[in-house]
Amino acid sequence: MNIFPRFPAWLGLGSVALAALLLLCGAGQPPSRMQYRTFLRGNLQARGPIQPNGEARFVSLVIGQPQKPLDATMPFFVRLGSGKVLEFADFTVDRIAGLAGPSKLVLEKSDWGRGTVVEYSLEGMVFVFRAEQCVMFRASVIQLPNRTYAPEIGSAQSLAFYKLPLTQAQLELIFGPPDEIRDKSSL
Repeated sequence: MNIFPRFPAWLGLGSVALAALLLLCGAGQPPSRMQYRTFLRGNLQARGPIQPNGEARFVSLVIGQPQKPLDATMPFFVRLGSGKVLEFADFTVDRIAGLAGPSKLVLEKSDWGRGTVVEYSLEGMVFVFRAEQCVMFRASVIQLPNRTYAPEIGSAQSLAFYKLPLTQAQLELIFGPPDEIRDKSSL
């Protein structure tokens, strides 16, 4: 008995599964490639998908890398869900550890060289400390089943805050114009 009456019995179940897969994948068309844009300025790197209108929505932001750690040359603020505002000077181990609670991660091996490296996670943000100094800050949109974290980044000049994902115009208002923009395709 053929349980798939629309397909002739001579096709077999393997062919039916293949046909269904082809239909789900766009009738054999190659999968569309997502375009990503990277905004680079000094030791800042923001990344996000390019929308159909050609603008990018930057969903992640990293400031600081082993060769160029986070420092006061690119001032910014973050606003927590409680409304509390933190500036770069507030990025101390005691302050961040107190806010983050038990979300401490000690990295045994890292690219930051000798010394203990510790990460604290807080509301979609990660603060990386080496020798009691905040050397890197990451912010990302995080979608959980019952909650979304979208960190708010603010401009030191205007005290305006913008919630991730950010536009290129918002990045430029906070940090200034990019040194470089890179577009890339990936699956």
